Amino acid sequence: MEVNGSSNSKLYLVAILLVVVFAVYIAYQKGLILKPKQEENTNNVETKQKKASKSLSADSRLVTFLYNEVTYDVNSCYGMWEYTGGTKNQNEFIADGGNEVIKMRLVGRLLADGNARDVDISKVPKKEDYFKVPPESTSETSHYYSFDYVQSIYKQLFGSGARVDKNVGIQMDVAGGMVYYLDTATKKYYPYYKIVGGECGPTNETTRIKKAEMKNNSILIYQSATWKEEGKSTDKYIYVYKFEQESDGLYKFVSRKVERE
Repeated sequence: MEVNGSSNSKLYLVAILLVVVFAVYIAYQKGLILKPKQEENTNNVETKQKKASKSLSADSRLVTFLYNEVTYDVNSCYGMWEYTGGTKNQNEFIADGGNEVIKMRLVGRLLADGNARDVDISKVPKKEDYFKVPPESTSETSHYYSFDYVQSIYKQLFGSGARVDKNVGIQMDVAGGMVYYLDTATKKYYPYYKIVGGECGPTNETTRIKKAEMKNNSILIYQSATWKEEGKSTDKYIYVYKFEQESDGLYKFVSRKVERE
């Protein structure tokens, strides 16, 4: 009898424990018992870190390098004409799926004379409506850039996965008086020229880096642009240049947007 009594007591105790465990589980699921805050706190910290931005020196080598790749101090004809015709908002630009004409204009700014190769003018393919040399020139030589070299600059600007549109030329001036076109047979970009009219002078525009910051894997460079007439500031914008870091640690140019100051 004592054995049976002991067994019954143990069964009774196990039953009570099961009931308590089940009750706690139900209360926990219904939120009657507060869950540990560690996970919540961790998520909050991660969210704050993602939103946080870090200020960068405008004179740092990284900021200066990226800035000089896609812009410059403007005091020349038509200012940053390379960006004209970007989007419905004046002078804005988005690289992903963006205007290839603008992309190739930016590539043209980075073409180095040291990478050009001379070629006899007779070996330059003809192109309708264009001259092989400047109209006023009597030179018998021209030059070219290899497709691989142009492609490397394109990737440097727009990312390792970017590919040149072979049908788009490289416009070197605002009027289109000089354009490089690819000859697919030789895989070389030759310069072609046409007579264009019109003249222009300084834009009376001054620019400077207002600030730079890092957000997550992106760098934002804010450029202040001011137009002056008769010594007075007449218009002012902030251009925001965005760059994103790729897996290889290098940065690609993503966009240029306009903000009114």
